[in-house]
Amino acid sequence: MVEDSQDSLAVGTVLANRLFYSINWFSIPPIFYLIALDLHAPVSGLGLISSAFLVGIGLFQVPGAILSSRFGARSICIIGMVLLSGSALLCALATSIDLIAVLRFFSGNGHGALLPPSIALMTKLSRAGGRASSWGSTTR
Repeated sequence: MVEDSQDSLAVGTVLANRLFYSINWFSIPPIFYLIALDLHAPVSGLGLISSAFLVGIGLFQVPGAILSSRFGARSICIIGMVLLSGSALLCALATSIDLIAVLRFFSGNGHGALLPPSIALMTKLSRAGGRASSWGSTTR
């Protein structure tokens, strides 16, 4: 799939990011009960947390592709990872459902901006015969 160690590092980084994204995605629902108790939040507020993440992903996939073609896939991947990770970490300090929803929206923005350049990077680094598996590894 890849030819040298620099390319292997890039592929490994993209795949590790997919793992962290999955952990980020599935880490919030199990603690909805605790969030509701701690922040005295209604059930509708808990739905807002999930929805904000999905809206953030959806809104930033096209801009992520445009920005990666203009500034390079690597730069946008790094910015997306920092935004995704930073906002996810800040959720631990949030004191309200609204703040968690805003931070989850930014976390979704980071992932949405990261997905198109990740696919482009995997496509660029893979052989023609292995492109389907490289796309599958980045999109689930």
